[in-house]
Amino acid sequence: CFALSGVPERYMVQGVDGLINAYKSSVANAQLHGPTIFSDVLDTSSTILSRMMESGVQRVQYMVLTIISDGVLSDGETFISKLVHTVSPLPISIVIIGVGNEDFAKMPFFLGDENVPQRSGNKQASRNCLTFATMKSVENNLGRLAEKVLRRVPEQATEWLELNRMKR
Repeated sequence: CFALSGVPERYMVQGVDGLINAYKSSVANAQLHGPTIFSDVLDTSSTILSRMMESGVQRVQYMVLTIISDGVLSDGETFISKLVHTVSPLPISIVIIGVGNEDFAKMPFFLGDENVPQRSGNKQASRNCLTFATMKSVENNLGRLAEKVLRRVPEQATEWLELNRMKR
C-alpha cells in the first residue's frame, strides 16, 4: 500500500478529479503485486483521524478513504476486525475500488448488503462506512464508478454526525 502521490506525507487529494489524476500519475510508476493488505491503511487512517479530532479544531472534518486494489484482500479478518472495533466510530467513509481481472467475489465481506454494518465475532460496527465496487461492474466508466461509490458518502457522514451528536 502507498499514497497515490508517491509521498507518504501527502496522502490527501481534493475531489474525484484529484483522485483520478493521482491514480493516473501513479499507476504508470507503480508495480502492483501481492499480498493485498488493507489493515495497515486502516491503522494509518485511524491515527490521522484521531489526531484531527484531538486537535481541538471546532469544524467537523470527515475523511473519505479511497483504496484502489488489483487483488483479493489477504488480511480480510484483520481488516474487518479493525473496521468494526476501531474505524467505524470515526468520521470516515471507506471506498474500495477493485481494478483488473481479479475475482473479487472471493471477498464476500465486501459484497454483502451495504446497508448492514459489518460484524467481527459478536460485535457489530457502529455504522456501515464501507462501499465496494469494481471497474468491471461499471464497464470501466469513471462517471458511473464515481456515482456508484460516492452516492452513499453523504448518508454515511450524516449517520456519523447523528451518532456523535447523541453522545454530547
